[in-house]
Amino acid sequence: MRLSWDCPRSVWSSLLDHSPQATFFHSPEWADIVAANGLGQPRTLFAQWADGRQALCVLGVRPVWGGFVRAARSGTGGGHGGLVANGPLAEGERRAVYQALWRRYGECGGSTNPFGEPVPAGTGFTVTPASPTLVVRLASLADLRAQYHRGRLRAVERYLKQGVQLRHVPQPSLADWAGFSQLYDQEVVYWQSQGRPMHLVRDARWFQSLHQHAAKQLRLIVATVAGETAGMLVYASQRRLVSELYLVWDRRFGNHQVSTALKEACLAECHAHGRQYVDFMPSGRLGGVEHFKASFGATPMPVSEFYHPSWRTRSLLALRPAPRPVAETAS
Repeated sequence: MRLSWDCPRSVWSSLLDHSPQATFFHSPEWADIVAANGLGQPRTLFAQWADGRQALCVLGVRPVWGGFVRAARSGTGGGHGGLVANGPLAEGERRAVYQALWRRYGECGGSTNPFGEPVPAGTGFTVTPASPTLVVRLASLADLRAQYHRGRLRAVERYLKQGVQLRHVPQPSLADWAGFSQLYDQEVVYWQSQGRPMHLVRDARWFQSLHQHAAKQLRLIVATVAGETAGMLVYASQRRLVSELYLVWDRRFGNHQVSTALKEACLAECHAHGRQYVDFMPSGRLGGVEHFKASFGATPMPVSEFYHPSWRTRSLLALRPAPRPVAETAS
């Protein structure tokens, strides 16, 4: 095995194109978005074997403890981390890559990839369960509806009767993002009223960077009622896997089941383009959100957090207990 740091971008992209576990969150475009918003400078740990297999760990590196320590995180901005590879890896091979990570960055950790393999034992990391993600294996809409909960089937009937119209936008424009931001800001006010955690709420700068760095990867679905925008869903694809990023809708249309319409449109569109899975993303242990996703037949897939503290952090924590500086909870 040969390890190197800062894999060339062309090699990085090529590896993802040949990795069945790769998600949008492992892409250089997502790393650019994370960097543009000050969440970590991109670094990659690249492993190669003589038989042609390759593996990659994508990191965001940032200062913690007032700049006294540099921390590396795999899975930044609420996305998936872990290793992606173009072939199967033995447990010892995965262990060697993870150990190389903390030898370079004593302060490191991240989230695992639910489509990949868990962090093996004996790596030196503490591994703890995190909120699972909910995933739908794609099929025809008729087959998917056969596994819906009864209440979700009634919601489908309602949005069809209410005349909700759906439009697909392959590459959202700045004007599309402006419309999305208006709905998103309304959603934030609603989330606040419901007492939901606000730590991953995004600002205008975040959505501008999405457009700037990942316009070609993003897809937008717009729901309208009587010509008025009622909701939007943003998702990104990486080979066979689809990551739903954001779903927002105008609460004035609460009787129209706009969110159900948007979800179904996403599932149908992705199946038509040969995708295999739609990842509804973690729900932050919000029971109502998890029930909504499960009602489409989505099944939970485990996600873990792994963490290795530097000796500096252990020393500082001994003096002043504080939360782990690398951990990042997805919502």
